Amino acid sequence: MPSSCARRSTAAASPPRRRIAAAQHAALEAYKYKSQIDPLTGLYNKTATRELIEHYLLEPPAPGHCHAFLMMDLDHFKAANDLCGHDFGDEILISFAKSLHTIVRDRDLIGRFGGDEFVIFLKNCTREAIPRIAGDINRAATLVDERSRMTNPAAQAHPERPLITVSIGIAIAASTHETYEEIFRKADHAVYSVKENGRGDWAIYGENKT
Repeated sequence: MPSSCARRSTAAASPPRRRIAAAQHAALEAYKYKSQIDPLTGLYNKTATRELIEHYLLEPPAPGHCHAFLMMDLDHFKAANDLCGHDFGDEILISFAKSLHTIVRDRDLIGRFGGDEFVIFLKNCTREAIPRIAGDINRAATLVDERSRMTNPAAQAHPERPLITVSIGIAIAASTHETYEEIFRKADHAVYSVKENGRGDWAIYGENKT
């Protein structure tokens, strides 16, 4: 049987081990978080976005509601970035990402696929809310562009640069039968239809705007 001295020694050693284990767990969680996040905007990166959306699609929407996948491309971003510089481009991306947080709910997902490509997954929303949200995003992109022209020296040095707007393609998931690949394909198709019709607008796959 261990002596009381040995028991005290073991007990005294336990707190440091627990602190080490807690520190290791915190470090692992921090690593997992960093591996999911786009370092520039603080949004979920492409891999994490896909994994989360695949999980959300397994949850059926409430009666009278749906899930919606919004794919967004910033129009003319590359040309403006090449003309005004990467610091200017980063400022646009960060500002646009921040504006998205003011438009959607906390339970919705915002991700960045890289470059000027962003996505939003609206969980359990009404169909009536989707056009309003898309319109708010279009206006937010315009405001980001306008603010850059007033405050960014590189933008002010190149007033001839093209306007930065956003084209939005939307896919509706009304049931758990929809897969990530299907809604991605539909949203991608809708984005290109917007671009072919002048950019700076939104479209829902398979629907005509009234």
